[in-house]
Amino acid sequence: MCRRVGARWAYYPPSQVRVDKVGSTQPYVWGERMMAFHRCRKCGCVTHWQSLSAAQPHMAVNARMIDEVDWSRVKIRHFDGADTWTYLDAAPVYTPSE
Repeated sequence: MCRRVGARWAYYPPSQVRVDKVGSTQPYVWGERMMAFHRCRKCGCVTHWQSLSAAQPHMAVNARMIDEVDWSRVKIRHFDGADTWTYLDAAPVYTPSE
């Protein structure tokens, strides 16, 4: 799914994300009903996904929908969510100056 929509996921706890207009997105749920992908009802772009598990609440926002992101300053991890469910790169190393 991620590869098809071209998303760059930014992960947040659900308590840190706010959808300004209730009903402005439409969820898409399939298969084992583990997560809901939301799209904008107006333009159709995928905005975020959210876990449907109360035991493991987590979500991600499609950072490509955020205006004026300086991608050269964003640390991006590459994850194989199609086959191996592993990161394809080493964990980024953060220093206090960053």
